[in-house]
Amino acid sequence: MLKALRLTITRKDKIPDLEEPKVPKGILMNSTRRRILQYLSRYPCLHLHGIAKSMGLTTNNAKWHLDKLLENGYLSTLKMGNKRIYFPTGMIDIEDVNILALLNNSNSARIFPVIASTPGITQKEISKIVDTKQQTLIDKMKLFEKVGLITSVRDGRYRRYYPTKLMEGLEKKNRKRFKEFRQIMLKLLVRDGVNPQIIRTTDKNIHIRINSGKDRSDLILYINPFERLINLSRSHKG
Repeated sequence: MLKALRLTITRKDKIPDLEEPKVPKGILMNSTRRRILQYLSRYPCLHLHGIAKSMGLTTNNAKWHLDKLLENGYLSTLKMGNKRIYFPTGMIDIEDVNILALLNNSNSARIFPVIASTPGITQKEISKIVDTKQQTLIDKMKLFEKVGLITSVRDGRYRRYYPTKLMEGLEKKNRKRFKEFRQIMLKLLVRDGVNPQIIRTTDKNIHIRINSGKDRSDLILYINPFERLINLSRSHKG
């Protein structure tokens, strides 16, 4: 009888393990990590050096904060070539990562809107507008065509470039992921014990207030990076 009692009271499903490690609270109460997550929701699929430069951080400091966000599930990462890129967990389809990595590259970000807003433009005309080295421009154009963002036709001495409908399709598809992305972020915040409160939701972003003790911070996450790229092309045209 005594033996049976001992077996009963030592079963883990009867007595919770009070020493079980807990998830560190307040990962996003740190302003730098909050800024990084917000920035990557707007410009996903950037590599370490691009993030560090854009945010005014040293490479080591950016890497340390990125690792914290990765460890706690807020970011995902993939290796592309010899670089590793980062993006918010659940925000985009893995199959679209290479397109966003290309479009959010500093050179590509200047080139694609010109093509999208000026169908039929030539390579020479693009070169004058973006002031980019000829070989860099040629390489980018090949990549744009490879992923299906643009198409080109020969017109006498010139090759003319046209945007495809791919971007619009990606924007519509990504719009449907919003609920899933929001749920993932909210679950992570609840897990971290920061009592997330949705302040406002629009078709562009979600505004979440997080709390830890007496500290309070606002987190604004963009929800559709393709919409920003489409709007960038439209504003360039205007």
